Amino acid sequence: MQRRVKLAITVSVAAAVGTGAALAGHHKGEGKNGPRAEQMFERLDADQDGKVTLEEMKTIARERFSRRDVDGDGVVTREDREARRANRRAERFTQIDTDKDGVISQEEFAAFKPQRGERGDRHNARGKRGGRRAHRGSRFGPLTIQEVEARTERRFARLDQDDKGYITLEDVKAHGGKRGKRRGRN
Repeated sequence: MQRRVKLAITVSVAAAVGTGAALAGHHKGEGKNGPRAEQMFERLDADQDGKVTLEEMKTIARERFSRRDVDGDGVVTREDREARRANRRAERFTQIDTDKDGVISQEEFAAFKPQRGERGDRHNARGKRGGRRAHRGSRFGPLTIQEVEARTERRFARLDQDDKGYITLEDVKAHGGKRGKRRGRN
């Protein structure tokens, strides 16, 4: 029973810490027009030439897909997603449980500081992921690599408004402001 209480406390504190970090990031203006846009662009620009081509975007999309396709069958299913989630939880527990006794003490939890960009930084006040949509495999069925590539092509076309065959950081920042208005926000 005591173990369950400690786990419940741990989960509650983790949610509170994640909420604070998400709110702090939101108020610093770290949206699509700020540092996050620059970080995203750097990840996409494989050859660091200041331009992102469709092929560079597709390469990143394929890599992300292969990480999510746990069983390697070419389709991301609910089972793949659940397996990844279980692996991440086990890894996180192992990171926090420094004395490896199978229990996270208050001291271990207080000493643990997640790295920037980990799960705690991506949740809003209601505990929902902010800034990213759940992929199709989580709610609407399996997701194939063909669907991912088609979605990447559509995203690239939206960003490459002037049809120059590549996108720049300015294109990404300019599009970031339009997204909310298109969906009825702002």
